[in-house]
Amino acid sequence: MGACISKKTKPINSRKSMANIGMRNSLLDRFGATQTKLLLDLYEKHGDQEGLDLKSFTNLMPQITDFPQSIINSVFKIFDIDMRGKITFNNFCVTVSQYLVGHREEKCKFLFKVFDMNANGFLEAKELTEFKKYIKKVLRQNDAVYSREEAEKTIEQWKKITLPELVKWAFEYLDFHKALIPFEVIPSPTSEKEILRELLGEKLVEGEKWYLITTAWLDTWMNYVNFERPEKDYGFEGAQNLESMRSRSILPGQRPVEINNIELQDPYCPLHIREDMKCPENYTAIHSKAWDELFSWYGGGPEFPRTVIKTQVGLELEIHPIVMKIHISQKELRILVQSRHKTIAEVNENISIKKGRLYLVIDDKLIYIPETKTLSGAFGNEKVVKCFFQETIIEESPLLSTFVENTDEFEYGRGENVEYEEDGQWLTGFIRAVTEDAYEIASSWRLKMVKILKTESYRLRKPRRAVITSSRAVKATGLVNLGNTCYMNAIIQSLNNSPLLANFFANGTYARGLNTKSTQGSQGFVSRSFANLLKNLSVGLHMKVRPYEFFNTFSSIFTLFQGNDQQDAHEFLRILLDSLHEDMNRQENSQTKKTITLNDPELEAERQASQDHWEKIQGSIGSVISDLCGGQTRNRIVCKNCKSSIVIFEMIMDLSLPIPIPTPEITVSLFFVPKTLNYCAKYKFRLQKTSQVNDLFLKITKETTLEIDELVFYVRKGKLLSKINPRNMFQYLGSEIFMFGVVNSIIELEKKGRKTLKQQRPTDWRNSIQEGELIDVNTGDEWIVGHVKRVKKNDLEITLERGTGEHAIYDRKTPLIAPFRTHTTHGSNVLYLMVYHRRIIYKDFEFFGIPLLLSIGNWYTFKDLRWTLENIVYSFSSVARILDMFKFSILKNDLSCALCNEKNCSGCEIPSTYAYLDTLPDNILICILWKSFILYKNRVKEIEEVEDISIYKCLEEYGKEENIEFTCAKCSEKSCISKTDIFRLPDLLIVHLKRFRFESNNPIKINNLIDFPTNGLDLSSILARDKKNYEFTQSNSKGNNLYDLFAVVNHSGNVFGGHYTCTCLNESGKKRWLYYDDDQVYELQDDAKEEVVTRNAYILLYKRHRFSSSNIINLYG
Repeated sequence: MGACISKKTKPINSRKSMANIGMRNSLLDRFGATQTKLLLDLYEKHGDQEGLDLKSFTNLMPQITDFPQSIINSVFKIFDIDMRGKITFNNFCVTVSQYLVGHREEKCKFLFKVFDMNANGFLEAKELTEFKKYIKKVLRQNDAVYSREEAEKTIEQWKKITLPELVKWAFEYLDFHKALIPFEVIPSPTSEKEILRELLGEKLVEGEKWYLITTAWLDTWMNYVNFERPEKDYGFEGAQNLESMRSRSILPGQRPVEINNIELQDPYCPLHIREDMKCPENYTAIHSKAWDELFSWYGGGPEFPRTVIKTQVGLELEIHPIVMKIHISQKELRILVQSRHKTIAEVNENISIKKGRLYLVIDDKLIYIPETKTLSGAFGNEKVVKCFFQETIIEESPLLSTFVENTDEFEYGRGENVEYEEDGQWLTGFIRAVTEDAYEIASSWRLKMVKILKTESYRLRKPRRAVITSSRAVKATGLVNLGNTCYMNAIIQSLNNSPLLANFFANGTYARGLNTKSTQGSQGFVSRSFANLLKNLSVGLHMKVRPYEFFNTFSSIFTLFQGNDQQDAHEFLRILLDSLHEDMNRQENSQTKKTITLNDPELEAERQASQDHWEKIQGSIGSVISDLCGGQTRNRIVCKNCKSSIVIFEMIMDLSLPIPIPTPEITVSLFFVPKTLNYCAKYKFRLQKTSQVNDLFLKITKETTLEIDELVFYVRKGKLLSKINPRNMFQYLGSEIFMFGVVNSIIELEKKGRKTLKQQRPTDWRNSIQEGELIDVNTGDEWIVGHVKRVKKNDLEITLERGTGEHAIYDRKTPLIAPFRTHTTHGSNVLYLMVYHRRIIYKDFEFFGIPLLLSIGNWYTFKDLRWTLENIVYSFSSVARILDMFKFSILKNDLSCALCNEKNCSGCEIPSTYAYLDTLPDNILICILWKSFILYKNRVKEIEEVEDISIYKCLEEYGKEENIEFTCAKCSEKSCISKTDIFRLPDLLIVHLKRFRFESNNPIKINNLIDFPTNGLDLSSILARDKKNYEFTQSNSKGNNLYDLFAVVNHSGNVFGGHYTCTCLNESGKKRWLYYDDDQVYELQDDAKEEVVTRNAYILLYKRHRFSSSNIINLYG
């Protein structure tokens, strides 16, 4: 269970310190994602769990072996920042960043420390000798303003040198690239340039592969490495203009993000580029060797390989080849990108087909293609073609249905697991039997049978959730509910699936930065307990874990959560993150505010204050939690009177979004009972004052999926219901109005069981008589309807439908039987019978529950009526078939018995006979007497008409101006305007949807579906400091503002209680969505979005497209 309204709690406020952490993070963030992965691969290849020792470090950096051992030891000490004798991954990356992506001052500082072996701040004596010996090898080459001899002369004059002196000299004489080559573990910008210089000069060779790449991205890379015009021509169209296309707005040193060719991609065929893409404006071609190098450094895509072909005008790249989808067999489909100049025979060779023919699929027919034809001759300018390979030669023929596009319609078989819709919910069961017109489903959660007509197959679907039965499945361990702790379980499972954070705690890395001295944290107790719980969830030893230790630890510190009260998951999440933040804080006891306040700030002062605050959050006053989850908002409050302003910058751990709901002018409540009579829904439709009855009809049709002529409308008048004209519905607002789905068609009623219309039968119909069939039988006195109960060779056991149903045996060939309705006749009218529930209170009869309107044919029997009423009881009863607990009777409108003439009869039991219902009098009603009315299950589902709302609308609402009461410090005016903007975003973005609010002092839950993307949530438009002009650099890439969903915390229920679950994306191996319901874990099947984006979504957890490299490195363990 889970409550939804937060209780007031006092937040934790304290900070820790760590010198230079902000500067270190800034350096680490200069690495790209692929660079970070290359560093990690190198580190894990040579190191162990504890780190790199001197030997493994030397193996990782083999070029330093040319130095004396004393220099090698000095280099090792520089990397071993913590002086542990082992180099951690974090320290390894921090040091590499200084000389690989740092500024020239940082590179000089690294070189100086390499030779300052005694770390006294001077290079002298032996240190200086080694330095002079090395530095002469890495001087710049002579040019117009530089003399190598002069540089060497200066070196010889040195007796002792300091770092500032070295920096001044190095800027003028040193070749930084050469000087740092022995320490390069991954290519520097200059190394990248040198490697690609020759490769970008390659010329076209027939048959070779080249790759298309976005010109803007290549332009960014050239600026990054300060690429000059190569000596050789590129050898492809547009290459001559590469240098002129370079954007001077991109400064050298700004590293590109991953290769991004998305803008080139044809949305209708991902293997093609768009027709409007031009070379060199939009794309450039590079040799496959150059692409391989760039891809190894930057990653990205998508790839567009193209082949060099020979044409009449010479060699050229085939920019628009043809895509072939070839069905090799029923299960095998191959997709090939082929040159249009190839023949069909060459295509067959490519896919290793030796025998058979290739057929083109046109209008679902197979057309043979001669092997001598070229693809351009066979397919013209088509981009994508569908083909079918057949080993045996066939003529033109219809395409086999196996290869036709799949449809969404399914046939379900006996024993198949399914989900069925009941009372607006999807429940699990299996197909127990399949008849000609219906599926009989055995419920897996209660002893009852559910019958769903094939015409209502929309109420059936393949299971969307499959229970995970192996604890070895990654992240498949459930959490036991300790008593209303579903709020905790859902949050823990969501965090356990969070990138970086989960492994950081589960593998024990957190312990390196644990702050047990903070008076504001838990002295590490919450962090340790949290880490132990995540470790238990990750090892996969059990199907479920009881989180007693964590719950007891957490609730002992935060007493609000003691006991079994229902709690708000969002409040628990905020307190947990705040506690973890304090336990990992870099400052021990110093308290620093999460907010800074500025009075009437100038723009530059505001910008600087924001930057200083952010650097502290990401540095000295932060933690790995704030590094990963912390963002920054700006709240500006302006006085309406004097226009003075206050600006407040605040660190946030989550983003609480309001839900914009328009207030309706009229609410119309209607009860709806479907034709199936298995549940009732109470709809609340929202209308405006100008709305007409047709507007209401449209809403009714949309929600019920029934047309108005398929519904009958009633209003309650006293105890009973009275039929009304739906066009006069507005006259009855305020009364209970009911909509009943009815069957108007005789054919549809026949599908429910009993036939009345004559059936077409073959001349040899006697040989095809089957059990369950209706036939006409001559009893000697009359022809009546018989029901074939059993067939045994030529003997037919028939139940005669008269009285209570007598049995007789007839020979299959006897003239006493005939096809159904050959000699018998009967009415074919539809009866609409109102069904009421009754109970006895203090010896008096009382109506209760939801009335129903039963559609039944007058050719049905009393036995059929009883069977139908019994099924209604099973739908509304909380127990299985206990028929002696109910009584079925037929009453007149004055509530007297319609089956007898006794004045004091409260209703005779409906007989189980084969008498037809056409004998019933008019104006009657059916009553079900519940002898124990506590068995009645109220199946009313309240459905409030709500509009789907985009999450972008919520984001707009968050940033809107609002009038607030706030006392101005200057003029004491209380009327102000407040506006909050998102200023900076975290790597892990937690979005809280504010579903709970007060209306007229009453708490309500907003049940609208918030439509949020599972991939590519774009926050560019709402980021206050966004530049809007995106480039391909790490600092100004649109990917910095794009987010992908990885977890959703759901709340079902209302403001007073309910249940929490969560849905999480598991990316260990094959990506899959898992659904956690306390100790039960399910895997979502097929397209999971429908199960992820629901009206119950309460907290959304997103991850940034491109994580900060500092977070990846700092949280590595």
